[in-house]
Amino acid sequence: MTSWVSPVQTVPNEILEAIFDDCCDTNLFKVTGVRSMAFLRDKPALTLSSVCSRWRSVGLSLSSIWSRISLKYYDDDLPLVENRLATILTIFISRSRQQPLSINIYLDDYEFKSSAPETYQLLSMLCKEYQRWSSFTFRSESWTVHNLFNIGFTLANLDVFLNLVDLDLPPALTGTNLDFFTRRAPKLRRLNLDSDWTGYETLEIPSAFPLAQLTHLRLDITSSVVWETLQKQVLSETALLSLDTEDVDWIGRNLESITSTTCSSIELLNVRHYWNDTSGSIFPFLNLPSLKTLRLDCGQDSLKRDHWWRNFDPFMAFVKRSSFPLTTLYIECLALSDSNLVYLLHHIPTLMDLTFNDTKGVRHLSPITKQFIESLHAHRTSSLRQQTAPLIPRLRYLTLATGATSFDDEAVVDMVTSRWAPDGSDVNVDCLRSFTITFHARTKVPCAYETLNNIEKAGMRIAVLVGQV
Repeated sequence: MTSWVSPVQTVPNEILEAIFDDCCDTNLFKVTGVRSMAFLRDKPALTLSSVCSRWRSVGLSLSSIWSRISLKYYDDDLPLVENRLATILTIFISRSRQQPLSINIYLDDYEFKSSAPETYQLLSMLCKEYQRWSSFTFRSESWTVHNLFNIGFTLANLDVFLNLVDLDLPPALTGTNLDFFTRRAPKLRRLNLDSDWTGYETLEIPSAFPLAQLTHLRLDITSSVVWETLQKQVLSETALLSLDTEDVDWIGRNLESITSTTCSSIELLNVRHYWNDTSGSIFPFLNLPSLKTLRLDCGQDSLKRDHWWRNFDPFMAFVKRSSFPLTTLYIECLALSDSNLVYLLHHIPTLMDLTFNDTKGVRHLSPITKQFIESLHAHRTSSLRQQTAPLIPRLRYLTLATGATSFDDEAVVDMVTSRWAPDGSDVNVDCLRSFTITFHARTKVPCAYETLNNIEKAGMRIAVLVGQV
């Protein structure tokens, strides 16, 4: 009787389905001779549906949680292991019914040895379902996609990938792999060429590859030489909505020699910064007049670099050149001075949603200072902003996260209060609708923020958080 009165039994099936779906991002099949206690944990769909009859019923009704499959070879020539996994994989394929499949195949450490189906039984099983693939991630230094489909297939008889929308490929043998999908992926929309591009400076996307149909592109390119090669293809011959890329290294390049390319369709840009001893910037290549969302991230190896962001000048040239109607800006752990951040915000008056997170960076290189907070005040000038017109007047959502141990909390409260005008009485600024601030180095919420309780009751969403949230 205990199980029937357990709180989890009161959770509606719809909520349980959402939880299952969130837990089952992928189901991993590992071909290895080493026995692991993670066998079931690697396959959450199987684990969740084995808990009780109700969970089994819910799990079996969700074809989506069985359709996300990852296959990784740690060893080869293990027929008994493959046979055992093949039985389970058959169950997954059956329970996924006609749901489009998300397939990840990792063969990083293996050379292509045989085209016999019995040698790579699991690969053969997944490849036979290729017309159901909606997402495909492939990692290998020596195999090509051609090798995969040489296992039990005649390439001449291979039909198109009817449902393939998302394609993620490694840098090695990229031209060959992309060529394989030319004219075989009529619905392809997202392409991810993801890894370290060192050594691939002659990379070219095949001219016949359907770049024009892509809407989302992720490129991890650290070489300006490669970027110049791809610049026209990527920006001029596509109708991209989003571009996700690393910053690039100049390695002796002259900034003035770079010519920007305009792409009027891109609305979202994510740039990841992985600084090394040579500074570089992707921004001189870009002119994005329709950009609405911009995300600037700092890579893990750059978080503790004790110097300011070196690309601010080319970045600002990009901002001014593009003159975009930006509405959302997210900056994480970028070593930006408070004066430079204010200068940037002055040039994007259309901004409605601002997030800045400095918690993993060097503390004294954070722009979240008292002077910056004062610059956001709707009616006052500050030492960083002498103009009487408010900074980012359309701001409605503000999120700050800081690692500071001390802060001018009264200045924060004063700034938030100045932007609360729900009745439209302040024609100079939009009403701030949401404010979140997180103090990662504090253990208690300061009493000063109690002043905001009345504003929260009146309708603003306010969250003041402490600790590692």
